[in-house]
Amino acid sequence: MLTILRDPGKGTLDAGGSGMLCVENNDQSAEVQFGLMVSAELTPADFTPWNAFPWFIDRAPSDDEIIEASPTIVGLLELLPDLEVVMLQGGEAQEAWRVALEAQPAIRRRRLITLETYHPSIQALRTADPNERQRRVQHRLDTWNEAGEILRG
Repeated sequence: MLTILRDPGKGTLDAGGSGMLCVENNDQSAEVQFGLMVSAELTPADFTPWNAFPWFIDRAPSDDEIIEASPTIVGLLELLPDLEVVMLQGGEAQEAWRVALEAQPAIRRRRLITLETYHPSIQALRTADPNERQRRVQHRLDTWNEAGEILRG
């Protein structure tokens, strides 16, 4: 499985972080991601994490930056011949996937299962409606569990 998020967080920086995109980083998104992975009965070996904009910028990437970064997704797909599932976590990831598909329509021939859910950050849960917040939390959990079922197939 390939999981695509928005952009690397501070936990990926060499100074004070692991220097890598990893569920074992010391940040809230990595912690949530780790919990979702465990819930789905998956391990870090079951998926490759990536970002819509794979360079640290500490903000949401612009549309132009998403377009600029799309070749990295296309190139990564070429390195994952056994890929079955692509999980798009958040709006930027979903947009990056759309851009990658437009740039390389041959990706569609791979018949990858694409799952969409919310980003694992607390920002994805910001809403005044507690029921909506809980729905988003549950959606993330359900999506990861669906991915686990597919991969264990």
